[in-house]
Parts: sequence; structure tokens; C-alpha cells
Amino acid sequence: MQKLEADGFIHREVDSEDRRTFRLRLSQEGAKEFSRMARRHEEWVIALIGELSPVAQSICCSNLTLLKRRLDKHS
Repeated sequence: MQKLEADGFIHREVDSEDRRTFRLRLSQEGAKEFSRMARRHEEWVIALIGELSPVAQSICCSNLTLLKRRLDKHS
């Protein structure tokens, strides 16, 4: 966390009512970096799934949907 703050990716905001508590917020630079990383991750996932056959893609998506529903149920 200190490195992210030192690198200018996040800002630490102290709670005015409880000085033991603070919030972390992405800086403008942090938001840009996060977007860049998210795009690269999406490209990676698309490349992985793109190598599967259409049937395997469908099975994978069905299983991921089922997994998400179960995770949502237990959250």
C-alpha cells in the first residue's frame, strides 16, 4: 500500500470522525493504470477462450455461470 501511495496510484483519506480509519482511493494515474491492466487481462482471457472449440467455449461459459450463481448464493 505504501508503494502504491508513493508511486501516486492511490490516495489515503483519513476519516474525520475516527482518525484510526482511512479510505483508499485510486488517483487519476491509478485509474489509468487499472484500466490498462484490465484491458490486458481481458485480451488474455479472450485469447485463451478463443483457442477453445465453440462447444468447449459454450461448456466453459455454462460452468462459469453456474459457479458465479453458487458464489453469489454463498456471499
